[in-house]
Amino acid sequence: MGPSPVQWAPQPHPREESEIAATRKATADAQERIRAAFRALRDSTPGFRERKAQQYMMGQVANTFAAAETDDEAAPPPHVLLVEAGTGVGKSLGYLVPGIVAAQERDMALVVATGTVALQEQLVDTDLPKLARYSGLHFRAHLAKGRGRYFCPETAQGHLTEAAPESDLFGLAPSGRLTPENQDLLRRLYQAYTDETWSGDLDRWPETIPGEVRRRVTTTSTGCPGRHRCPSGQACPFYTDRDELEGADVVVANHDLVLADLALGGGVILPDPGSALYVLDEGHRLAARAREQFSLDAAVAASQEVMEGIGAAVQQAHEAIDSVDGASAPDTSGVEEALRGTGQGLQDAYRHLQARFEAEQPEDDVLRFELGRVDDGLQGLAANIAGPGGSALKTVRGALRALDNALEKAEGDALAGLNELRPKLTMAEERLANLVATWAAYTDPDPEGAPPTARWIQRYSRGEEVDFRVHAAPVSAHERLRASLWDRCAGAVVTSATLTSLGSFQRILADLGLTEGGDTHCLRLPSPFDYPSQGRLIVPRMASDPKAPAEHTREVIQRLPDYLARGAGSLVLFASRAQMEAVYEGLAAEWQAAIQCQGEVARDALLERHHAAVASGETAVIFGLASFAEGADLPGAACRSVVIAKLPFAVPTSPVEATRAEWVADRGGKPFFEIALPDASLKLIQAVGRLIRAEDDYGIVALLDNRLHTKGYGRDLLRTLPDFTRDDEGSAV
Repeated sequence: MGPSPVQWAPQPHPREESEIAATRKATADAQERIRAAFRALRDSTPGFRERKAQQYMMGQVANTFAAAETDDEAAPPPHVLLVEAGTGVGKSLGYLVPGIVAAQERDMALVVATGTVALQEQLVDTDLPKLARYSGLHFRAHLAKGRGRYFCPETAQGHLTEAAPESDLFGLAPSGRLTPENQDLLRRLYQAYTDETWSGDLDRWPETIPGEVRRRVTTTSTGCPGRHRCPSGQACPFYTDRDELEGADVVVANHDLVLADLALGGGVILPDPGSALYVLDEGHRLAARAREQFSLDAAVAASQEVMEGIGAAVQQAHEAIDSVDGASAPDTSGVEEALRGTGQGLQDAYRHLQARFEAEQPEDDVLRFELGRVDDGLQGLAANIAGPGGSALKTVRGALRALDNALEKAEGDALAGLNELRPKLTMAEERLANLVATWAAYTDPDPEGAPPTARWIQRYSRGEEVDFRVHAAPVSAHERLRASLWDRCAGAVVTSATLTSLGSFQRILADLGLTEGGDTHCLRLPSPFDYPSQGRLIVPRMASDPKAPAEHTREVIQRLPDYLARGAGSLVLFASRAQMEAVYEGLAAEWQAAIQCQGEVARDALLERHHAAVASGETAVIFGLASFAEGADLPGAACRSVVIAKLPFAVPTSPVEATRAEWVADRGGKPFFEIALPDASLKLIQAVGRLIRAEDDYGIVALLDNRLHTKGYGRDLLRTLPDFTRDDEGSAV
């Protein structure tokens, strides 16, 4: 019998099919639909491999999505499930089958969000079509994307008769002239759209669309007047796609779109959290993406220049609205004074920062505040910006509401004029709101006991001038995730092949604002691969220490050829570009000819060359950095050897990381053991996971870091890795 539904399952025993979804809460009908879908997939899908861990995952996902229906308020069962599903478990089917059944039974949408485009494409192009074909489940799935990935007919048409309009103060129009080739592409895009031979989905255009063309055929929420006010609104590709989203059983999105929707209050772009079941795949990325989503920054001098444009936009809106019969012009009498006050506050802040940077000469032109604590002088300057800026913002928002009301009454030229003004006024509102929010984050200290906000100011060159950018970013987004997602959603599953650090869920639970045993159930499902027979783990006793980079690099150069596969593919991962380039330069010409270094060409081109070389029986080696440790999929002969030059410890150099480390230390903790070591464990597992991607893969992993032998934590790191056969002095040959 498998583990209890409320306990971790580090080594769940195989379960019989009859035990799938043997839950406390799922209805008998739901259980039978899940069993039937699994049987159909097993019996009719070509190459289907039955995995007991996958079946167990189906049951636990069904438990979680059904549990939220309980009426037992005294002891509500967990409605959030964290599943670490090792490579090969088949987690996509593990959550799609019970998720679709639960969503249909509860008349909700299943929102599946990924961290990468690659997984999005796999779900939309492969997993969901296969599920629809073979499972017997009837459902409709739709891919939800941001506005910037759709063709805007009105924007494109405006660029067909002029090479490029001049950029305005708010940056609504791109600057520069298109090349003849790109001007031709712009015409072909518009023609294909008008001929109805192309839907307007930019991702489905057969050619690469350069950024300078993309900017001329897309719009933003700021630039869009809305479906009912735009001449192309009824045939707009973006809104047509949104129509398709209505009533979909499965909505595929990415983390950023989910977080953006939650930041808007939820239910604006995607289904409302209260009527949605979430699967957050590649969930180890979610906390970092959430921190980025809730970060703020604003320039100082550049913002001063925008104040005049905001005043002009408000005045133009006032006059235009006043000319519309039956429309009420907004009260804008105090906006000029408020904007002058904001501008004066920005001037004072600029002079203060200019003098301060000259006096202190901070490293890397970054002035960071320890524990995010801002001194009284800067707090006062911030209040002098946020105060009048907030007053101006209220006026701008009132003008925007009045303009939208006037649009309902205007006709002819008046309507066209208001539509032209709306994006300018909306941009003014967005710029001012961001400015006020950023400086407001500097006016008050963080609440006692709460994770701090990292605050720092960067000096940079803007043309021939010097400017300053003010930053505020939370070191943890767990409170906002809890308030906007976990406490509101009908149910959620967070899954990845790597969720634990040093064998524990504690780190990700804290980052996401979840509590095991309360609203959250944690589950570990091991990979079905036979690691002892498929791979060897080599941890040589290096003479050098990575803290002596020159000596360590020389030894890596000396040892590396012993661990590279000849006539097949190898992946060598480095913690720094400097060491990667030094190792390449130190190798013999024979090896240099076989190596591609990350950054030499685009990632897709590099991988294409690598696969072509391996297919020809050549020796092919990729030298990569952190992104290849997680995102590269090199099955079979494409990767017979993974070499990791150095343990992936991250130095807390970013202001957010440094502030977080200070916060841990201030609370009596040890940043190395609470932050650096768990992070390194997660990254190491991901890197080692590049080797075995299927049941017939094999090869070696070599870790060239002597700290795995000399430090106590080395044993802890090794214990979290797959149980390869250990061979500390072996080679790939």
